Amino acid sequence: MDVSVSTAKIVFSRSGNRCAFPECAQEIAFKDFGEYANVGELTHIKGNKPTSARHDINQDKKDRNSPDNLILLCGTHHKIVDDQRELYSIEKLTKIKLDHESWVRKRCTKEISNITFAELEIIRSYVIVNSTEESRISVVHPKLKIKKNELSEETSNLIKMGMSRKKLVEKYIDKNIDTEFGEKLKKGFVDKYRELKKEFHGDDLFEALLDFSCEHSSKFTERAAGLTILCYFFEKCDVFEE
Repeated sequence: MDVSVSTAKIVFSRSGNRCAFPECAQEIAFKDFGEYANVGELTHIKGNKPTSARHDINQDKKDRNSPDNLILLCGTHHKIVDDQRELYSIEKLTKIKLDHESWVRKRCTKEISNITFAELEIIRSYVIVNSTEESRISVVHPKLKIKKNELSEETSNLIKMGMSRKKLVEKYIDKNIDTEFGEKLKKGFVDKYRELKKEFHGDDLFEALLDFSCEHSSKFTERAAGLTILCYFFEKCDVFEE
């Protein structure tokens, strides 16, 4: 498979690190003692090779290996959709993918109201550890950032939902005994943004940052916490502004 690592990360994140097959939603990545085990398989909607299921001879290589032509499945359902080629057409798999990704976004935003300091604590430790460079504050209105970066309506809605709990993030930062805690947390996001913007832009960049902020978690409360912190700094600093 010629799918890049960065493309795979986008597909995993959009899928919530879960199998996209209807009524499955099996967790794909498991973490234990700091190590990940991946039981998921990226599946081409339009097959990768001439002998593959649903191959489109007219599709170019770039589109074939793009996030839009890839669906994340567990091993069982990958075999099912490839073996039952007539049942799982291009159109049906595309709908399954889009329906699943929509479900992930809805579940994530639904958990926004359930976030507590406990979930924020899980996220902040990961973000701070991964900060390395100098950062600066450059406050720009979120609407201008959304327009400038050509973010979709779906991403815009995620940002609005994430920002609805910014008071919780502010309270969490203010309560920390480390007076530089907020700066360290901000720096983690700015550093990662600068790294990821070399590979991604627009919605894909936002998705990559979200996946980073929740430490690739498939737990919706943790994904919601990551979204909340990301959106807080989306407004407060130069994430999506350089």
